[in-house]
Amino acid sequence: MARMDNTMYAVVRTHRHFLNWEQLEKEFILPIQLGGLDECTYIFPVSRIVNPLYVFKDHGQSTTDVSFFASIPARYWGFYLDYKLNTDSTPGPCGFSQKCEEDTVEDTLT
Repeated sequence: MARMDNTMYAVVRTHRHFLNWEQLEKEFILPIQLGGLDECTYIFPVSRIVNPLYVFKDHGQSTTDVSFFASIPARYWGFYLDYKLNTDSTPGPCGFSQKCEEDTVEDTLT
């Protein structure tokens, strides 16, 4: 008898090229082009997905090639805006994502 796999999977289509996390943190939103279905489509267990990006269609693009924008994960938006609005605020050595993790751990310890 075949064993049933209860794992939930997600089909993920990625950017044509490597998306640099540091550049994304610096710019907040970057234009992207999704890769081809054969080269850039992956199946992952949902439990493996961390820091999903917010991706939305570029409706202002007049070309036939559909393009999108990607932004940093929503959980980092507050840290990004705090950094931009308060000049005395500094992200961690590895960017906003590390700052977010440090503050989350600090809040749990206190």
